[in-house]
Amino acid sequence: MARMNKTAMDRSLRAGAAIIVLVLGSANAAVGAPAIPPTSFPEQSASVAAAAIRGLLYSNDRGDLVLSPIDLAQLQRLYAERKFEPIWSGSPEAEERAGIARMALARAEDQGLTPSDYAMRRRSGGNSPQQTADGDVEFTRNVLRYARDVRTGRLPPNAIYRDVGLPEADFDPVAALVGALRDGAFQVFFSDLPPPRAEYRHLVTALARYRAIEAQGGWPAVPAIGEIKPGSGDPRLGPLMRRLEAEDPDVPASGDGDFTVAVKRYQTRNGLTPDGRVGQLTLEMLNVSASERVAQISANMERWRWLPRTFEPSPESKR
Repeated sequence: MARMNKTAMDRSLRAGAAIIVLVLGSANAAVGAPAIPPTSFPEQSASVAAAAIRGLLYSNDRGDLVLSPIDLAQLQRLYAERKFEPIWSGSPEAEERAGIARMALARAEDQGLTPSDYAMRRRSGGNSPQQTADGDVEFTRNVLRYARDVRTGRLPPNAIYRDVGLPEADFDPVAALVGALRDGAFQVFFSDLPPPRAEYRHLVTALARYRAIEAQGGWPAVPAIGEIKPGSGDPRLGPLMRRLEAEDPDVPASGDGDFTVAVKRYQTRNGLTPDGRVGQLTLEMLNVSASERVAQISANMERWRWLPRTFEPSPESKR
């Protein structure tokens, strides 16, 4: 993969504080390999379930199983590598990796994603070969989608920024999953998907924290009707201190000096001039809701997924 200087990337992404409005539908940036035509099937496996999986992937009628062209091409490649044998059932090893995958998909929210996007619509397995095929293929589709989304993002960068210039992602989820199945390194498969950057890990931690605040009802609004001054008897002082405390457990209980220190700490964290004054700009920032903060963090996690895994050293670091 081509590498890009981090400074140039940051500039091209315009990584400011504004929320990106992401339409996280079914769009994906991954490009699947051409489908294997029916005339070039591998030799038939002895497994009845394998025959059902092969028939499902090359059928014109898949019932309510919806596969995009990318999904279908990738599934055909993957199962052809395995002679169409089930991936998630049929052996203790298969059941173990299914458990690992279910846990990862259920925790998609940790990565700023939506778990229901990867939820099963039918059982994996069943009493008949067709039920086994349906469940196995659907579950594999969900795992591949999750892998693409966490590794390279839900949407391509130019769907948000028309003038963005980033190297094309070269991640192949099929090859990665085949390697994990071959090596028995399924935990590593999932742990290696997110960007390997401390900044991204900080966002994961922040997302969990702000989701917890959101679940508890967020924080109180502070009416923005002029500056709040310490010692003024302003009735907004109580809501203000509770608002500051929601994000900063070290907010002092009382006192004008403590008030100023707490405000300065908030301003510093949020890129404001740390003057200790609660004027219009600080009030506007304070009144950004916890839900909006969650959206901002999720959007910035998406930005990180667009970036190459490694950066070129900056010119300054070469001196």
